[in-house]
Amino acid sequence: TSCFVRVLVPQGYKIFCGAYFRTITLPVLTQAFCEEELGSTRARVTISAPDAVRLRSAKEIVFAFGLTLPVETPELNFFEVELLTPLNVTVDANTEAPGLPVPAQKLRSSVALQVSGFENLVWLKAWLAEAEQNGVLRKGLAQALQVPASTVRIERTEARLLRGRRRLQENSTSQPTEEAEEKQGEILVDFSAALRLQAGHVSNLQVLRPRFDEQGFAADIATKISEAATRAGLAPLAIGGAVVTSPIQVAPPNATNPSIRWTSSRALSTSYVSLGMVFRIPTDQVRAILFLLPTGFIHQLQGLADLLITLNGARHDFPIDSDWGNAWIDARTAHMLRVVVAKGAMIEEGGYAFEFPVRVPEAVPALNVWRTCICIEATCDSAEHESVIAVFAVPGFRVGEGYPRLPITGAP
Repeated sequence: TSCFVRVLVPQGYKIFCGAYFRTITLPVLTQAFCEEELGSTRARVTISAPDAVRLRSAKEIVFAFGLTLPVETPELNFFEVELLTPLNVTVDANTEAPGLPVPAQKLRSSVALQVSGFENLVWLKAWLAEAEQNGVLRKGLAQALQVPASTVRIERTEARLLRGRRRLQENSTSQPTEEAEEKQGEILVDFSAALRLQAGHVSNLQVLRPRFDEQGFAADIATKISEAATRAGLAPLAIGGAVVTSPIQVAPPNATNPSIRWTSSRALSTSYVSLGMVFRIPTDQVRAILFLLPTGFIHQLQGLADLLITLNGARHDFPIDSDWGNAWIDARTAHMLRVVVAKGAMIEEGGYAFEFPVRVPEAVPALNVWRTCICIEATCDSAEHESVIAVFAVPGFRVGEGYPRLPITGAP
């Protein structure tokens, strides 16, 4: 008995079978064969089983394919999955399986805001932290740039004191008696705005770039941030002049070729699992690499020495965040491991592999998938976190399966 699964990718994507195709969850004695259709815009999987009951009894059937991504997120970023009978009749379908946003090119700039009317540096830093947390900076910048706030990212902020100026202080008789220093400060904000290729779009380079050269643009940023702070209910802060740097165009992170290696697949043994990826261009936009283990697998990290980072073609060490002390590895959850990248550090072009000890369960789960997430914030803790820009889903190994895997073909 046979049935078919058809996967249609969004516009701009390509889907591949061949060596990329793998069955992750499939009933016993069932086979699956994959073929590409319509110029690799669609894949058709033929599932053959000796007994149709076996398919009906399966809770989940999971496959892995290869994908190439478009240069930017399509307007309708939805995958379509159909289940068809041997007679090509659709019996079930999901036409709105959302894809992740494709990382976009950005314009990156900085603004320095002159501020006054605050108590001290501690107060100013607290105000800035609250402004960033409440989206005040992002919303103010978006209004000045005339783009959606969702396309603006705050990359770094800093508050510092400047040399104060002397002012007269009045006594109870309203007579000037002595001078006091009025505190002056500066708020530095590094930000970026995502670009779109569509001609005439508000985020198109040819539309957005000239705004930085418009007269009064810096002052407009100061005004819009001040107004956003008032709407958010922040404590009053006088924002005076502003200086904006000339923007530069920045390419998004480009990682590919996810891989997995293991030293043992024996049940209840300790295996050293290595998860790798290749960065095709240097990037300073990644703040964390998050590894999510399949259910039943438990990492056994006890200290920093238990994590080995090896270079596979890369010429520079991976830039871990040593400013966090020993906390650049977050291994508090048994099924999750997070490696924090130094803020602003460049991950150079090349391959990196992260090896750590893992306890193999007695039986692997049905959804045996290892996920590696690329995050632009150090706080990402799930594949659904808003800072995740890419998720590599790699089929795991079965109990007793040796490394390397035998090659798989995509057609009978």
